[in-house]
Amino acid sequence: MDQNRQKHLYLLLLCLGIVPFLINGWVNSLIHASAVAYWSFELVSWVLIPVLVFSVAGRNGLSLADLGLDARIFGQKNLLLVVVLCVIFCPVNLWVYKHTYKFFEALLPSAPYFQYETIVPTRGVMKVVVSLYFSLSAGIVEELYFRGFIHRVSRFFARPAVVYMVFSPLVFAMVHWEGGPSNLLATYVFGLFNGIAFLAMRNLWPLVFGHIFTDYVWFN
Repeated sequence: MDQNRQKHLYLLLLCLGIVPFLINGWVNSLIHASAVAYWSFELVSWVLIPVLVFSVAGRNGLSLADLGLDARIFGQKNLLLVVVLCVIFCPVNLWVYKHTYKFFEALLPSAPYFQYETIVPTRGVMKVVVSLYFSLSAGIVEELYFRGFIHRVSRFFARPAVVYMVFSPLVFAMVHWEGGPSNLLATYVFGLFNGIAFLAMRNLWPLVFGHIFTDYVWFN
């Protein structure tokens, strides 16, 4: 496949993956009372569509290394450093999101349009299961889309780093609009931080683990 066709295909696939996240705050607010409707939409948006997107992209030239899913970090193969940074980014990502959210919540107090916390059971095994699912799905899929895949798409443009740093945190924040202004701004800062970290490391694993850890603690 020539580069121009690949560029348009990747852009189309990226949009296909992101669109459900732009509307899920509105859709979830309407259907969350029905477990069947809610979880059907959830699994389509967070599991089936991502599998489709990355399967098609993979058959058309997208590799795991393109997404930052390998043992190379800072330009060299170093699995031990990858593991160490995965551990470090767990509390670091949590600190970044927690403190920016508190800052913007105090600055712009407002009620969220929809909160995933309302779906998580209050106690028992199901609380752990649902929290873990939300954390894993968000940590893996969002980092793949908004850091790894957007970075790969940005390489089709003349100034990839600029394109990436404009669109990665911006789109990441936009898909979290349902949490209200404070959450939107906090996720922008979170996305900006992780975007810069990815440009430096060129490895996605620490960001995936940091994101999963942050969401799991937040839901609990």
